[in-house]
Amino acid sequence: MKRIYFSLFFILVLTGVKAQTDPALLVRLDSFMKVNHLLDFEKVMDFTYPKLFTIAPREQMIELMQNTFENEEMSSELDSLQTGKIWPEIKTDEGSFVKVDYTMVMRMKFKRDPADTTDEMETLGMIAGLMEGQFGEGNVRIDSATKKIIIKVNTALVAIKDSISPQWTFINFKKEEAMTSMLLSQDIIDKLSAQQ
Repeated sequence: MKRIYFSLFFILVLTGVKAQTDPALLVRLDSFMKVNHLLDFEKVMDFTYPKLFTIAPREQMIELMQNTFENEEMSSELDSLQTGKIWPEIKTDEGSFVKVDYTMVMRMKFKRDPADTTDEMETLGMIAGLMEGQFGEGNVRIDSATKKIIIKVNTALVAIKDSISPQWTFINFKKEEAMTSMLLSQDIIDKLSAQQ
């Protein structure tokens, strides 16, 4: 009987959290995840917090993203983008802010120079080892069949609605990155960081 009560309580809590989330945010977030999965950088920019473009022009951001995912050394693709916890909305005089945890899988294929005689798997192993330091132990592996590095990424973004952006737009959220402090006040960064 206790299990049934606990299960019902748990379902009601989860339903309550979803019910409190702005439906417009959920629609925008779903669309944002889809265009990221497709690597449609033009459309990704349509969902990006516009204040970013006062720091780096939109076209420059598109070019940077294209070069990050496809260049002379490697190509990358995204898979399995999933939103996790959607934290309670923070409302201040600055606007509304919602932290969203999400995960994705990144697949990286390194392009080899035909003249390169080093062992490919050994090289991939060294690269994967370095990446594990950034993405966490157990989150990086090598697919020996495709010779791709597979990375599970656990990260967060912030949905923002304010005077600059009257509909929900998004930025990645890493409190220690300089870009974050250029886009958000320290007060908002502290409040979002406290949500763990």
